[in-house]
Amino acid sequence: MNLEAALGNFCQHREVDGNSGLNGWSNFFLVRGCKIVPWFPELNGTWLQNHIIQNLTTPTSNQCQVKCFANDSCRSYNFCQELELCQLSNSDHVEHPDDKVPRKGFVYRGTENACASAPCLSGLLCQADFAHDSYICVCPADQPDCLALLMDGVFFLVRGCKIVPWFPELNGTWLQNHIIQNLTTPTSNQCQVKCFANESCRSYNFCQELELCQLSNSDHVEHPDDRVPREGFVYKGTKNACASAPCLSGLLCQADFAHDSYICVCPADQPDCLTQTSIICHDEMVDLSCPQGAVLDIQWALYARSAREPCPHSANRICTVQYPQTLAKVQEYCQGKQSCSFRVNHIDLVGFDPCRNVFKYLEVRYACK
Repeated sequence: MNLEAALGNFCQHREVDGNSGLNGWSNFFLVRGCKIVPWFPELNGTWLQNHIIQNLTTPTSNQCQVKCFANDSCRSYNFCQELELCQLSNSDHVEHPDDKVPRKGFVYRGTENACASAPCLSGLLCQADFAHDSYICVCPADQPDCLALLMDGVFFLVRGCKIVPWFPELNGTWLQNHIIQNLTTPTSNQCQVKCFANESCRSYNFCQELELCQLSNSDHVEHPDDRVPREGFVYKGTKNACASAPCLSGLLCQADFAHDSYICVCPADQPDCLTQTSIICHDEMVDLSCPQGAVLDIQWALYARSAREPCPHSANRICTVQYPQTLAKVQEYCQGKQSCSFRVNHIDLVGFDPCRNVFKYLEVRYACK
């Protein structure tokens, strides 16, 4: 079986290490820098009940195993050869030994994973993170907002990674000019949960009488003049890395609570606000950069001369012959990086002179994402 072909879409930009396939008697899937899944031996005449998340049709157990590998929620599977039935489960026989039962015609196979000790709080599901030999705790599909309020409103904790520290609630106070969403919630705590679950939310207003929850993408620290008195409302803000207003004018600061950092993003009505074009003359240095939290996305590049005005020179004849290796080379230098620097010359960018006797320049269109 060729796992490189089967799993390529799930491990983009990573190379398969060594021979693709089921490696050794332990049947490990091995993909460098991506995901390693160790398996228990296959159990004949056995079935795991109560945890099936997907029924699929596959002709072999090995193909069912591939389907399980490709599903981030899958920790074990049942397979019936006669029915060509592959059942993926989001738990296993180690965490739920009583759910492993005899069933004729089926084989069962589980994974060795960090969820075996049932580390998540009641009501949350454990999802194995095989790439880091770890786990995350997630909400059930039918309860996407099952976030728990911890330590009496001090912070919310979910998936083992995001901690949001809150300022004390301010009665009779309202933050104006930054509301991004109006919601209906019966309590301030539930409004706090909604703010936690929204990546752009940094504070909220709540009115008990109206059951009105207003999420804001800024706070009273960055915009102290926007905090005003308003009867019947309470306001609560977060302690976050955006307080110092680190983003350039026109960009919004989005708090990255998981890393105590921030990213600068475009407003919703200007999704391409970070797209720009740079022109760099021949033999000069290219210096491209993005704000913190964003990386370069190189969209187009031309090493030639499309107009007479840029890079003034007597040899300014128009020449717009475009070669794909120019874009590929600029992407090699810059794609996915916060900044890059290199010198403009035809040897590196094309491999030959595409427009002889013309003074050329590099034109690059890129965005920060």
